[in-house]
Amino acid sequence: MGEPSRWNTLRALRVLRRFRDAVAGSVRALSVLPDELPAAVEKLQQEAKDLRKGNARLQEQLAVHEADRLFASAPERDGARTVIEVVSGFDAQALKAMASALSAKGGTLAALVSAARPALVVIARSPGVTADANALLRQLTTEFGGKGGGKADLAQGGGLDAEPAAIAAALRRLTNA
Repeated sequence: MGEPSRWNTLRALRVLRRFRDAVAGSVRALSVLPDELPAAVEKLQQEAKDLRKGNARLQEQLAVHEADRLFASAPERDGARTVIEVVSGFDAQALKAMASALSAKGGTLAALVSAARPALVVIARSPGVTADANALLRQLTTEFGGKGGGKADLAQGGGLDAEPAAIAAALRRLTNA
């Protein structure tokens, strides 16, 4: 047996051992037989997808209830409310749902900042409120970095590199809230 073919054989054995170990570990973790492994992985992937969808739906429902609580606790000034809050436990889609639910109540400017860093920000306003959500977001990204965009009534951004409380303070300053 020549030297190159011996090295090829040894390399192939190492690869096969790694595959064997990976399959054995997967079989143990999933409690299935080796030939049932592809179906078990496919089932786990589908369950994970279903759980992600369910979690997103529940987060959006919770976001609407949280919007009700925030609206009720926001002081009313001259018939309008400004809600600027740091919120935790919500992803970008749920923050958007929460801000939209707040703005749907009428006479409201909502600016929500995620508690995680780098921060996400969603700004929404009701019809008739003069604040420009996109302009506010541009001022925040100029000050804290990140990026985002939107329209005058709804804007969202991410990657703001500052403490969420500092971003909320800047929003209060910018909106005179």
